[in-house]
Amino acid sequence: AVVSTQSGHYGRAVETLGCTTVICSDKTGTLTTNQMSVSKMFVVDEVTPDVTKFAQYEISGSTYEPKGSISHNGRRVQCVGIPELHEMSYIQSLCNDSSIDYNEHKKAYEKIGEPTEVAMKVLAEKMNVLGLDTSKLTKAQLASANSDAIDQKFKKIATLEFSRDRKSMSVLVTPTDPTVTQKCGISHSEKMFVKGAPDFVLERCTHIRYRF
Repeated sequence: AVVSTQSGHYGRAVETLGCTTVICSDKTGTLTTNQMSVSKMFVVDEVTPDVTKFAQYEISGSTYEPKGSISHNGRRVQCVGIPELHEMSYIQSLCNDSSIDYNEHKKAYEKIGEPTEVAMKVLAEKMNVLGLDTSKLTKAQLASANSDAIDQKFKKIATLEFSRDRKSMSVLVTPTDPTVTQKCGISHSEKMFVKGAPDFVLERCTHIRYRF
């Protein structure tokens, strides 16, 4: 809160403070974990001349541990069978400079990079769009199993780092595995994946893609 230094405003602020019986403060690590996570994601489900409808997915888990479930309309779903989520996962993995690391000493997953980008990396691991068998992987391997597999499916040609002017990050890639693009209905050619501020990204779009 901003308190005016004028005597009248200051007096009222002091009076209000004097009537306070409980003060709640947040200390990182006590009330919060200082970890960012994705709790919901949306894809375009239907487009009509009057309205655009979205499909909403809920994600469990609120730490950097790459473990959680994806639900739609209250039912758990397997992302490997939902084509529109494949490309979303590709963007989260490829258009991203951050990573997750498992700290053996602390027995916990930690971020390397920006919290927002790390949260997307964690989501990509939870989605597991390639259907990897992760049951026998170590905790350290689980930190990047899906992202590593996606990286092998594409060849990065160029990267446009995030800037204040563009308010987005882009990567130009070429698929090296035709099956990975067929699953989400995109052609086997060069693609530019973009993530960034919705208003800046949307103003550069000319089409809406849905029901891959």
